[in-house]
Amino acid sequence: MKSLELLQTLVKRNIPIGLKEGRLYIGARPDELGSELLAALRQQRDELEAYFRAQAASPDRISALPREGDSFPLSYAQQRLWMVDQLGNGSAQCHMPTLLRLTGQLRTDLLQTALAHVVARHEILRTVYRSQGDDVVQQVLPPLCPLLYQIDLQGRPDQATDVAEQVVAQPFDLSCEPPLRVTLIQPAADQYLLVLVLHHIASDGWSSAILVDECCSTYAALSVDETPSLPLLEIQYLDYAQWQRQPEQVRRFDTQLDYWRQQLNGIPDVHNLPLDHPRPPQQQFAGRVYRAQLDGATTLALRAACQAQGATLFMGLFALFSALLSRYSGETDIVIGTPIANREQPEIANLIGFFVNTLALRADFSTQPSFSALLAQCKQTTLAAYAHQQLPFDRLVEALRPQRTLAYSPLFQVMLSLQNNADAAVELPGLRIEPVEAHHTTAQFDLSLDIHEEHDTLDLAWEYSTDLFEHDTIVRLNASFACLLQAALAAPDSPVDRLPLLAASERQQLSRFAGDAAIVEVTELLPARFGRLAAQYPDLPAVVDADQQLSHAELEAQSNRLAHYLLQQGVQAEQFVAFCVTRSILLPVVTLGILKAGAAYIPLTPE
Repeated sequence: MKSLELLQTLVKRNIPIGLKEGRLYIGARPDELGSELLAALRQQRDELEAYFRAQAASPDRISALPREGDSFPLSYAQQRLWMVDQLGNGSAQCHMPTLLRLTGQLRTDLLQTALAHVVARHEILRTVYRSQGDDVVQQVLPPLCPLLYQIDLQGRPDQATDVAEQVVAQPFDLSCEPPLRVTLIQPAADQYLLVLVLHHIASDGWSSAILVDECCSTYAALSVDETPSLPLLEIQYLDYAQWQRQPEQVRRFDTQLDYWRQQLNGIPDVHNLPLDHPRPPQQQFAGRVYRAQLDGATTLALRAACQAQGATLFMGLFALFSALLSRYSGETDIVIGTPIANREQPEIANLIGFFVNTLALRADFSTQPSFSALLAQCKQTTLAAYAHQQLPFDRLVEALRPQRTLAYSPLFQVMLSLQNNADAAVELPGLRIEPVEAHHTTAQFDLSLDIHEEHDTLDLAWEYSTDLFEHDTIVRLNASFACLLQAALAAPDSPVDRLPLLAASERQQLSRFAGDAAIVEVTELLPARFGRLAAQYPDLPAVVDADQQLSHAELEAQSNRLAHYLLQQGVQAEQFVAFCVTRSILLPVVTLGILKAGAAYIPLTPE
């Protein structure tokens, strides 16, 4: 359980929780809590205490504010999403789809009424966004019955998946179209595929669950001629957006900004992970997902290792993931992002909107820490971040002013998230409902690791930019993550930069290769050896890329020409020559030519 879920569980059971003399206080005996809840509370004591300290420093409850006119400012997070949407020309990168397969007798009239009830209840679901001079404002439309698009595919059930993908990818025109689209696809008489698409500017993961839950609750009540009963909404999202800009709230943000300035001072502009393709000048957001799983025994061992140090599972995953990035990139300064629900005030718990905030977490490997030391470091970093979580990420970016480019996101380009809230049971009378996984075609960041706790296992979803990485690279990255985890659990006091990234069988195979190479006596240098091969096999291909190839003779001739040119330019033996070329047939020409000139080469990446 996350800390917010723990709090919700205790509130539902009327168990008081808070700070008493600076320590966590729970108004119940251990036997009243139960072993599972008690274990979760013990594991997350530090995190809960940090949460309540942040609450004590947080402003009063958000209240409905007076509204003058019909145009209102966006929240800080909405401003960023608006810019992203405009740069992407309304691409699907900001879409949040939920797909549900319904089997049974569905009353479409009740579904339409339920949707209308929820849309009337949440202003954000009928809000549009328009330019007004140099600013962007949001305007709330009157309660209207939302369109329920129905597509009859009876007799053509094999087309349902493709049609659903087209629906998800269809762009929103936020200037005139509400940020919710609902489509009902019917592949058979008693089968339906309900596609709910929310734009991120009006929603987050928590909100998607609220939408589905309230639609189902309303449908169920209407099916038995009852009045829908949903929690009272004290405020709307517009009130939250205006509250963010109140003077007292701005002052609180400024106070937290001092912490983040110090914490993120001097971070690298972009990660140094090896890429399979040159980074495009502008992000295209095309992506895929590779899925894997950590078994129950490994998951339990990791959880136990974290508990032994008073750390949460997320803190352990943060330590492992940052260690993996450090090993692959060769960097000692690692920064990753992580989302946080940002629903501390009770009045927004049941509100649909874009509340989620993003925290930038930094890990330092300059001291060659062991896994135990790294976990302790990540624990302190995470707790401090939670205590300063209210500052909107977009205000942080504005204040730090990192190097801005369209090629990558600011502050960090790699994300980590842990989803350990139990999925809500979705039920409708007379219907069987099954969630359907939406096909991933986008990636918000270069690389994101989304981990979901499923019973005793951890499901891993590696979302990656296909402009930067190949599928095989992500498969290897996942394998290295699993090996690093096993090694860290087996030797927690060993420096993480010495822990293996390959399985024992792979290491044994490499050692055999290394052993074979060690007994070979070197009698000639590479240029001479290749010259001999070129004379023996002049017409055989020596190097091939996607567009062309060079024979042994051609490679020998071109590298010779380059060597003569370098010598004419004054290059001498034992000197260094740097070069920068893409991965093509030029690469062996350049390296071989430099060696023939008697020099050593230093490859530079375009970045």
